[in-house]
Amino acid sequence: MELCLIPTDLILLDIMMPEVSGTEIAIKLSNSDDTQNIPIVFLTALVSEEDVKKSNGIIGEHQFIAKPVKASELIDIINELTSP
Repeated sequence: MELCLIPTDLILLDIMMPEVSGTEIAIKLSNSDDTQNIPIVFLTALVSEEDVKKSNGIIGEHQFIAKPVKASELIDIINELTSP
């Protein structure tokens, strides 16, 4: 898998995707010098909103949002992770 090197402030990933899992992509991004410092947010139906709340939105080292995603919640997280 090649990584695209366009300027990026944040990466949104689903965990379950057709050809490669979001987890695999996150590992590759975390292991690349070019992308390791870009925040990753997982959007997934694999965890409930309650699970996310119990873990303060962090599972592993990444932010998680349970689907269905509330636009206001996503905007808040994007603002939090991309603010200088």
